[in-house]
Amino acid sequence: MSSNLTAKLGDLDYSDYNLKELIENKEYNNVIKKIHPIICEMDPDLYSYCQDKISNIYDKYLNVEGQPNFEEAARILKSDMEKDNGPTWICIIGQDFSFNVKSQKEACLYGYLGHFGVLLYKC
Repeated sequence: MSSNLTAKLGDLDYSDYNLKELIENKEYNNVIKKIHPIICEMDPDLYSYCQDKISNIYDKYLNVEGQPNFEEAARILKSDMEKDNGPTWICIIGQDFSFNVKSQKEACLYGYLGHFGVLLYKC
């Protein structure tokens, strides 16, 4: 049984693809594996660093058939951020969540990575 997935990113319309075809589509994956920020309170260097880390995590933990491993993806991103940018980073990756948080100045990123929400902030 294949489920149809409706996705439209800019001028790219993927509504006729099923999930397996989307995962195999390189053009779609190049667009989707970059976070599309809703809230970005970071300096450009830190944002670029986060983009690279999130892109790597997407390839390894989220762009898989079956159930994506949100917990492991968030744990790895948090660990990488704390190792390179100091302690107290919080990372949430998943679907259907809301939040109300206070973060340090210029240390908050919230956006979408394909169909997944990503919240990363330093408290």
